[in-house]
Amino acid sequence: MKKLILKIKNDFSTYEKLWMLAMVILAVGAGLIWPEEDSNGWSGTLLNVMCIFITIVGLFCELLFSKQRRSAFLIYNAVEVVTVAYYLMTKTQYFSMFAALIYWIPAHTLGYFAWNKHKDKRDKKITVIRRLKKWQTALIMISTVAITLIGGYLLAKYGPETDYYEGNETLQNVIAYLDSSLFVMAVIDGILMFCRSRDSWWTWHIFTAVDTVVRILSGQWVLLVYDIGYFTNTTYGNIKWTQYIKKNEALEKQEG
Repeated sequence: MKKLILKIKNDFSTYEKLWMLAMVILAVGAGLIWPEEDSNGWSGTLLNVMCIFITIVGLFCELLFSKQRRSAFLIYNAVEVVTVAYYLMTKTQYFSMFAALIYWIPAHTLGYFAWNKHKDKRDKKITVIRRLKKWQTALIMISTVAITLIGGYLLAKYGPETDYYEGNETLQNVIAYLDSSLFVMAVIDGILMFCRSRDSWWTWHIFTAVDTVVRILSGQWVLLVYDIGYFTNTTYGNIKWTQYIKKNEALEKQEG
């Protein structure tokens, strides 16, 4: 325990420790103030605990990603398993569920080994990162819009019914399109993160904005804390990765 405390003390900055503490307090507080209701025969208390777990552990992994740590990939798999269970129990966000089940878990596992091959030669704990070209960014944006519209239409038309939205068909259809966009952006972000691209943080900014809308419309207030954490840590990660790229490029010029 002493070794763990010492590692946390030395490995995380004051800002990072305070940020994580704030997220834990917000997640637990939101869970107590706005608890989940029973849905499809499942206890609201159980759903609430799952949301809090997803939020706290997921945000910790996001913090590790901002610090370019490979271990985030493996820890995130636990979050994905609980997320899949939550979506199955509430019968919601099927695209996001399939993304977690058939994409994120394999991607996180492979991502760990991919990052492990590109350790920074000056600090073996972190991974070397890079950035995309402009035409690649444009192609990603066009693809995202096209696939979102197709997926949203299919889910709105053929998706299963759920009492989670209390029979509000219009709301369920809106969520279907938003869920489709989240699925597409999640896949793209996963690829960018796998490739160690700084642009993954820009994708995650847009993802967070859409996910925030979904959480508000769905009344998932605990998971809304996740989005608060996403936004702040995405900004932090983008800044840190940008600083690293500039510093690394300058050092390579000096060495070259």
